[in-house]
Amino acid sequence: MLLRGADVGKVVDSRNLFKSAKYFLAAIFISFLLVCLFGCESVRAVRTAVVTDPQYFAKETNVTFDPYDNCYRIVGPLLIQKGDSRTQVWLKGSFDKFGANEILWMHVFFRNKTWFFLDSAKDIGGTQLTVNQLRRQVEHGDIVEEVAVNFSRDFLEARKMPGLDIRVSGSKGYSIIVKVPSAYVIGFLERYNSAVEEVRAGKDPLKKE
Repeated sequence: MLLRGADVGKVVDSRNLFKSAKYFLAAIFISFLLVCLFGCESVRAVRTAVVTDPQYFAKETNVTFDPYDNCYRIVGPLLIQKGDSRTQVWLKGSFDKFGANEILWMHVFFRNKTWFFLDSAKDIGGTQLTVNQLRRQVEHGDIVEEVAVNFSRDFLEARKMPGLDIRVSGSKGYSIIVKVPSAYVIGFLERYNSAVEEVRAGKDPLKKE
């Protein structure tokens, strides 16, 4: 059967519409996956050096209370490393209902094709930092490693202005460089310190006055 010019145009338009619909549905599906993966932490991702306002990071840092562990948890926004989307980090912290037993760490998510076996860390000044393994597995054909790099509040306070520059190394000799800009560190600490002081003063940091 021969198609007239107008009919051919309709067929082409229909195919383009079908393609657009496929792309639209794919975009919705990807967005849904991102929410599932990062919804419990922070859906909004920030790329290194894009945002320079500490108040932005303070606002995006979430404070929650875990009734099972009886402690407050502080989680900064997801930070994607500049030029390396395989590496993502969050600054995190926790303390008890009295504002004591403080724990601070940097959660590092690393996706690659090779096992690094990340197990140690050192900042650019040579300070050795302890590392806890959180997850290490094969996922959708990629190797995923997640670790917690631990530090004190004093360590973080001392690095507010330069920001964090940490090398996380693995037992196979491979390593990654993780950087957290000054604005992120300042904003995160502002929210963290405020929450600690409120709890120590008998206030609930989750309630807005």
